[in-house]
Amino acid sequence: MKKDFANEMKELKTTNPDFTPDEFGNVVVVNPQTKETIRTEIPFDSYKD
Repeated sequence: MKKDFANEMKELKTTNPDFTPDEFGNVVVVNPQTKETIRTEIPFDSYKD
């Protein structure tokens, strides 16, 4: 999952982000230290195993 969000991780200045779904079920990338977030349009469920 990290590979798919490398640009977002760089923008948030983190190498170990948290990933969580938003209220629409899309991926939100979170910097766990600063709590800054970037919302995406990618469904969180698309990463289920």
